[in-house]
Amino acid sequence: MGLIAAAFAGLVFYFFNVGGDAVPAPSPTVLSSPTAPLQSNATTTSPANVLQTTPTSPDQQLTSQFSDQDKIALASLMAKFNTGDYLGALAVADTASVNPRLTMTFQSWLRAQMPPLLISAGWIKIKLGDCDEGVRLLSRAEGFQRAPEISKGLAYCHQKLGNIAAADEHFQTYLEQTPRDAEMLMLYADTLESQARFTEAVQTLETAAAKSDEDQRKMIEQRLAAMRLRSNESRAQTTDTSRNFTLTYRIGDHDDAAGIVLETLEQAIDEYVEDYGYKEPPARLEVILYPFEQFRGIVAGGPEWAEGAFDGRLRIPIKTAEIRHREYRFLKTVLRHELVHALNALLTGGRTLPPWFEEGMAQRLSCARTGCGAFRYPPTPGTFLPEASFASPYITLDSVAAGQAYRQSLFLIYSLEAAKSGDDTLRNLIKNLGTTGALDPDTILEPSGFTFSSLHKQAVAWWGQRSFK
Repeated sequence: MGLIAAAFAGLVFYFFNVGGDAVPAPSPTVLSSPTAPLQSNATTTSPANVLQTTPTSPDQQLTSQFSDQDKIALASLMAKFNTGDYLGALAVADTASVNPRLTMTFQSWLRAQMPPLLISAGWIKIKLGDCDEGVRLLSRAEGFQRAPEISKGLAYCHQKLGNIAAADEHFQTYLEQTPRDAEMLMLYADTLESQARFTEAVQTLETAAAKSDEDQRKMIEQRLAAMRLRSNESRAQTTDTSRNFTLTYRIGDHDDAAGIVLETLEQAIDEYVEDYGYKEPPARLEVILYPFEQFRGIVAGGPEWAEGAFDGRLRIPIKTAEIRHREYRFLKTVLRHELVHALNALLTGGRTLPPWFEEGMAQRLSCARTGCGAFRYPPTPGTFLPEASFASPYITLDSVAAGQAYRQSLFLIYSLEAAKSGDDTLRNLIKNLGTTGALDPDTILEPSGFTFSSLHKQAVAWWGQRSFK
């Protein structure tokens, strides 16, 4: 999965009836021989090709000047690097670099190898969702040399961490060197949107569309159409901030709702952190309110039934009736629901969770402290969906099928809580989420003692009994 797919894999929605894989690792690399510094022949048109080098033969004249201890350090470093243990190889290099017993000849060679070591280790950390460490390692690499693969990783991670000014700087550096990377142009458009530079964002997507292949072009043009609508809407918008959020809304129309939105979100994030162990965001989360009538076009790729979306930002439609009657109960539920998606993305590094868990938890927590009440069966409940139906994203479903999938995803969470009958059941599952490790249903459920099959079997039985009424 590419950077764009990773960044937007968490596109998740709120369904009207109910109330975003890791970044790829660098390609395998080989350290240069002790004869000369590594020369990176990077090909960065695809993020999968972060670093590619050609191995060279060792120079016997140079290695003959190495001491026995030099050769031991060299063998240890190369063994780890050549088996893909880039972090281990870097640790060996860092230890060797301060070892006074190693010769100056070896130290000179070692300094020349630091860029590929740091780049490879940095990109492994990015793959694992640890952008903080990825930035640290790639910034060290930048101290040795400038290279497209360094700027690329720093641009991606600074954007992910909410360091928008730093992301912008590295995007510009990278795109000056590699102007035909349509995928990074798309990500840069996202950074420009965060700075309300919509005209430039539109121009950037137009450039990306012109430089993309046929498969990419359709997706880019869809985003371009949405960005043009956002650009038009931005002319009527203003921005407020709170402790954890930046809120953009329409001047004059949404002023009354703005305070309610920020208050609801701040209360919800305090609740989710205290009750379920979520982490506060490292930077303010962006929240954008739109007139309901424009929402379908503004959220690129969204289904017709969506009443809210999270794609790295919380995008929320506002209905005229909500403003007129000052009735914000439904809006508050949508906000709390989408906030769960945002916090899940922070925990997992943006990796995709099983849809039943993602949507079931978002529904369950959206009414946690206020009391979710009895489960609401549809007028004709029908049978419970088979296991396989909960594995595929719900975005492609029509409104009827989506309503059934959402409702039964919530029922799975209810069943889990009822079976374990403990207040910490959901907290333990959330604690088990992370930027590393598997995110399949059985791994997520491991703290509960269930497999997905056993949980599904229990839910089928309780669905037939019409439990939780």
